[in-house]
Amino acid sequence: MCSSDQALDGFLETEFPSTCTIKKSLVQAALDRLSIFVSEYDKNTIKLLFTKTGLKMISSRTKAEEIIPYDESDDFKEFECLLDIVQFKELVNTLSTDIITLSYGTPTAIKMVEGKVVQILSSLDEDIDG
Repeated sequence: MCSSDQALDGFLETEFPSTCTIKKSLVQAALDRLSIFVSEYDKNTIKLLFTKTGLKMISSRTKAEEIIPYDESDDFKEFECLLDIVQFKELVNTLSTDIITLSYGTPTAIKMVEGKVVQILSSLDEDIDG
């Protein structure tokens, strides 16, 4: 096995301390609405906040926000990360079921799992507020 395969395997085995399930249709609708307010100028960045009441997604400069209630939440911890809205939408759209299992809590990425398919989206480091 080459070193890049080992690095990928190590990344896939990263422990994510918290998990939630949310409805894909609600995520898609929220991302569609937020994408109106996010541009390449903002580096396509949105902020995800995992709150007690649900997943809050916030656009950058205009501060448009959406909140999606959890269907379930395991080992909840408040957490925030920055993601590329275009990449996030593409990954969400590839899922075939209406329930998304989303794992979070590490500063480098979030993880979505559907059966044996694992998708990992790297978080962004930049502060979108300025």
